[in-house]
Amino acid sequence: MMNPRRGALGAFGLSVAVLSMEASAQSQSDGWEISRIERSFAATDALSAKIVNIYGDLRVRASKAGELFLLATVQQKEGSALRPELRAAEIDGVHRIEMTFGAPEKEGAATACEVGRECRADIAALVPAGQKLELLTEGGLIEVRAAERYLEVTTGTGEIDILTKRPVLARSEHGRIRIVFDALEWQGETLVETVTSDIRVELPAAADLVVELSTKGYITTDYSIEIETAPNDLEKRGRVRLGEGTRTIRMRSEKGNLMLIRNLAL
Repeated sequence: MMNPRRGALGAFGLSVAVLSMEASAQSQSDGWEISRIERSFAATDALSAKIVNIYGDLRVRASKAGELFLLATVQQKEGSALRPELRAAEIDGVHRIEMTFGAPEKEGAATACEVGRECRADIAALVPAGQKLELLTEGGLIEVRAAERYLEVTTGTGEIDILTKRPVLARSEHGRIRIVFDALEWQGETLVETVTSDIRVELPAAADLVVELSTKGYITTDYSIEIETAPNDLEKRGRVRLGEGTRTIRMRSEKGNLMLIRNLAL
């Protein structure tokens, strides 16, 4: 049996050609049907957006347009009766958009399908640059580029890869996290945490912040660091202070390795 292609959107590349695909376009390959769904939503800075996809990857790019655009590439076993849908609802000031598979005999009802054996859905999204975002996957990659407001991302076993200049709350139980700050245009705190996996944070050459690190794994850094350990305690706690320390980044992992890197290219 062929497994559906992981990350069917590849390296994302939301080109004009991709964006112009018809939502109903379908093809077949080795017993799998591939379809695409497009949805557009009006967006404002006052309304935050939450995008949920437990069926695959989620890739996000910032856009200067005033709307939220999503393109889902869906793969299903040939002949599947499940109906894929991008559902949207506005709840308490949050625009929630979720990938679902509906059972045709139960109008409006969502059902589960086994990812990798029955179905897969990968989402590419263009989001207004000023949009506050919350992103959630289960085992899929979360990739974000050029976020310009607060960003919250959560995944179970998927990896997280972010390029931003704003504060981040990033959590993954068993997936690696990489965050690149191309600038530090925020005050307050960023939190990055995993249970078993590694965390890598890259900073621009000019950085003004405090970084607090804790893990039972290794700590690697390009900066001077104070390390604290306690007898009979495998956890290491480190602290890096750069400049006036007006911002804080907390990096936490129970067992993963932590890397704090100076990116001289930024």
